[in-house]
Amino acid sequence: MTQELQHLYLECRTNAFTWLDTQTFSLRDFANDTKEERIRVAVKDSKVIGFSSLWLPERFIHHLYISPDYIGQGVGSMLMRELKLEHAKLRLKCMVNNASAIEFYRQHQFQISSTHHDNEVPYHLMIWTNNLNESYPLLT
Repeated sequence: MTQELQHLYLECRTNAFTWLDTQTFSLRDFANDTKEERIRVAVKDSKVIGFSSLWLPERFIHHLYISPDYIGQGVGSMLMRELKLEHAKLRLKCMVNNASAIEFYRQHQFQISSTHHDNEVPYHLMIWTNNLNESYPLLT
């Protein structure tokens, strides 16, 4: 499954980040970029069609990628729903140029809390909070 995840990660990043130098992306990036993160995998007919990775100490969604063949079919929403069921608060960074991802996260009630620059690339810090779980800490 690791090889499938590597290929999906490379394909999705290359397609999404057209404003970056995608020639520097490689299959090895997956292992480096998800080290010590909790990875959830979406599978259909024995094929990896999406994944999320979460840095648990900060409840930070580091990656959420869906195969281009399955975008718009609820796979990302399913992965997001699973994350929300486990955590009362989630954070993520989304590049300002990635309009479709920003829209996806807004549809899932994430709010832009601030905007920053990382290596000259602007990004939004986005936060989701489940107020019900914050009111009842035993549920988290």
